[in-house]
Amino acid sequence: MKIADIKTYVVGNPVPDKGGNNWVFLKLVTDDGVEGFGEAYGVPFHPYATVGLIEDGGTVYH
Repeated sequence: MKIADIKTYVVGNPVPDKGGNNWVFLKLVTDDGVEGFGEAYGVPFHPYATVGLIEDGGTVYH
């Protein structure tokens, strides 16, 4: 089983911003059709830097 696709979602968090200004979610899909969701939290980077780290890191598994 290998990662076939990674999709990331940056979601703005409405006031009062509990948990930060933005949330980063991701969806993984394997070549076997298994799908899963996750959340990146507590990361001290800009949300789009976090997205870049997730997407670049996923290429290691291809």
